[in-house]
Amino acid sequence: MKKIGYIIVLVLIAVAAVVFFTVKKHPMASLPSSKKLSAKEQALLKYPYQLQFKECKGYAALIPKPTLILKQGDQLMLDNQDGKARSFAFKDQSILVAANGFGIMEIKDKGKSSVLCDGAVAATLIVK
Repeated sequence: MKKIGYIIVLVLIAVAAVVFFTVKKHPMASLPSSKKLSAKEQALLKYPYQLQFKECKGYAALIPKPTLILKQGDQLMLDNQDGKARSFAFKDQSILVAANGFGIMEIKDKGKSSVLCDGAVAATLIVK
């Protein structure tokens, strides 16, 4: 009976070791502790809702002109990947984002509306 108990413990340890060494971690989680994350890298980890903009075209999950569905109170990261500052607007909010920088907008109003980049429609948000 003791022998079976030892075998079960050994099997459980082996399974735990396999799981530990094969589970993929977020790429940022495996950075050496000496590497400091930039503000943009920290924001990418912090904000789950993100829109990237290149030449004032919005992208999310590599889909051009995305439609994101958010909840009232969510925060949206606007990632300007251009070499010049861009002005973004959503309903009555606007933000100027530096070249290759980012900004955060809190989603306040319910409904469907466009995100404008320098005055042109770049993406659509639906707020529930």
